[in-house]
Amino acid sequence: MGCATAKAAAKASPTCQKNIIPDPDYDGPQTITIKRLSYFNWDCEALRGHTPHKNNDRWFFLNRSQNEGGVTIEVENYVRDNEENPEKGQVLWSASFPNRPQFSKTPDERIGYVQSTGYVQSFDSDICGFFTGESPVEEISDEWHYVDRTQTRQLTPEARLRRQNAIDRDGYDYREIMKRYGEARIIKWRLQTDATVKAGTRLDQSLCGSDPMTLNVYSQGAAVGIYTWHEQDSESTQDPFWSKKEYKFVDYIDFQLKKTDGTIVAQWRVIGDSFDQQSAILDNSMFYMNAEDGRKVQVTTKEGYDPTLCLLLAYFVNLECSVDEIKRHFDPDFCPSP
Repeated sequence: MGCATAKAAAKASPTCQKNIIPDPDYDGPQTITIKRLSYFNWDCEALRGHTPHKNNDRWFFLNRSQNEGGVTIEVENYVRDNEENPEKGQVLWSASFPNRPQFSKTPDERIGYVQSTGYVQSFDSDICGFFTGESPVEEISDEWHYVDRTQTRQLTPEARLRRQNAIDRDGYDYREIMKRYGEARIIKWRLQTDATVKAGTRLDQSLCGSDPMTLNVYSQGAAVGIYTWHEQDSESTQDPFWSKKEYKFVDYIDFQLKKTDGTIVAQWRVIGDSFDQQSAILDNSMFYMNAEDGRKVQVTTKEGYDPTLCLLLAYFVNLECSVDEIKRHFDPDFCPSP
C-alpha cells in the first residue's frame, strides 16, 4: 500500500490551542472536517463540525510519518503531556502499512487478440469473496470497455449512456475502432495489501481491546496503451515512428476491517474511474464521507463505532489509498510499439 509518497516539505506539528476539546464518546455520532495542512504536506487537521471555526474547533492532528520500514498515520489530540516530545499529542489510533503498493499484472496484449481478461477468475476468495454482490458494478469482461473509456470519460453521463446503448445493440466494430484509435494494448492488474490498525488511548473500548486489527485492501483495474503511427513528413528528416499514450483505470477498491479472531468489523467498496458510478461520496456502516470539496473532507461517523477510528479510516481511504494514488503508483511499462 503506502499509496502516498512523502512530500518534500517542512514538517511541524500544529500549535496547541488554548481550549482543548475533549475526546468524543466511543460510540456517539460525530461530524468532523478533515483539512490538509498544505498542498505539499500529507498531515491533516480534523476540526469539529460541518462548518468549523479555524481556531476554536481544532480537534485532532493526523500525523503522517515515513521511513524505510513503512508509513504510519497517528490520530493525535492536543493534550501534550509527553516530556520527551512536548509537541506530540496523545495518540488515539494509528495505522501502519508498507511504503509502496505491490501490483501483479498480466503481460500486455494487443487488443482484439486477447486470450484472457486477466484475473477475473483468480481472485483470492479470502478477501475479494466477501465483497461479491455488494456493488452495482459488474466485472468487466470486454477489453474494449477500457479502450472506449479513454475517449468517452469526458462525455456527459447522457452521452455515455447513448454510446453504451449503441454498443449493446450493435456490438464493437473492430475496424472502426482501429480507424479511430490506431493500435491498442491492454494490461490487467490487481493490488492486494493490508494495514495494521492499533488503538492508543482508546484501549478501554470494546471494539478490539488491546489487539490490533487488520485493514485488508484489494483493488483491480487495467491500463491501455494507444499507439499511433506517424509517417515521415516530406519536410522532415525524422524516420517514421510510433507514439504512445497510456491510460490507467481503477475498477474498484475493496476495504475490509477485521479483528485478530477473524471477525469482520466492516467492509465496503469504493468504485473507481472505470465506471460512471465513481463518486466522491462514500457511505458505509461506519461513516459517511463527502470529498466533493477538494480542499476538505467531511466525515459523519455512525452510532456504535469510535469516531476517532472512523476518522483514521476516512483519512486512509481519501488520501493514502485513493483511486488517484493507486494510479500514480502503477507503472504499466508498455512496450514502445504495438
